[in-house]
Amino acid sequence: MLSFGLLALGAALVYASTGSLLLGAPVDTRLGDLAAVHGLGLALLVAGAAFKLSLVPFHLWTPDTYAGAPLPVAAFLSTVSKAAGLTAIVLVLGVGAPERSALWAAPVGGLAVLTMTVGNLVALRQRTAVRLLAWSTVGQAGWVLLPLGGAVGAGRLAGAVAASVAYLLAYVVASLTAFGVVTRVAAGHPLGAAHGLDAYDGLWRRRPVTTLVLGFALLCLAGLPPGVMGVLAKVVALVPVLGVRAWGLVAVAVVNVVLGVAVYLRWAAHLVARPDDPRPEVHPGARPQRLALAMAAAGCLTLSVLPEGLLALLGSAGLG
Repeated sequence: MLSFGLLALGAALVYASTGSLLLGAPVDTRLGDLAAVHGLGLALLVAGAAFKLSLVPFHLWTPDTYAGAPLPVAAFLSTVSKAAGLTAIVLVLGVGAPERSALWAAPVGGLAVLTMTVGNLVALRQRTAVRLLAWSTVGQAGWVLLPLGGAVGAGRLAGAVAASVAYLLAYVVASLTAFGVVTRVAAGHPLGAAHGLDAYDGLWRRRPVTTLVLGFALLCLAGLPPGVMGVLAKVVALVPVLGVRAWGLVAVAVVNVVLGVAVYLRWAAHLVARPDDPRPEVHPGARPQRLALAMAAAGCLTLSVLPEGLLALLGSAGLG
């Protein structure tokens, strides 16, 4: 509800300063200098969208919500909600204030690296799969936002937006794949969705195909070969920031590449570990669940073997 309140208040301030709800409308000069009011309205709109995207410091709802919600709902929030949040931020900043990109690009970039750092550091301490994915979502949200930190000037805005959308696409596919496997493991575990990472010990012995699917999704999220999709997505996210020589943002992002590798390889190591006692059998899942997992895994594989889809998206914006 807080996010809707911020969105409503921000929209009201934008309307008061422009006389229109259309983003990008000129400030109404008849009421004096309302540029500050207009800027505050845009900031509140961004803050409301930041809740949906799980950006720090608007992220605190994410872990408890994911842990308490049914796994399909958590998967929905980790993907569709993030797409909605990015769309809102792009509309507010890219359409509403493109001429002020030199002012908002640096703060947005700082917010992005802060978000990915907090998300990765806390994810390293998680012991349950769902909470790890929740904090992973926070970290990945920082990567989704990072390209907008390089949107300085109208000529760079389209490329930065395309890079953010491309990273979001790669993240959504890999995240849905991971959630699909977690759902199957939870169905056969006594603790359900609250099962720990040790539930995956020796999974390769019981379900080798499921192990390959989850392992590949984790490599894509980490940005490691053979998850080419994830490698390309991280490179693409860095290109706009490198273009404006924001070396501080680049340095923090590179550190987070290492942190992200540690987060996902820690989970992947459980897949090949020898279990201390017999693990519960993985539930095969209902047919719609199996179909959804197969489609998500096929998306990971397709975008890694044939990454032209991501490159075509970037090329349409002049970045590829």
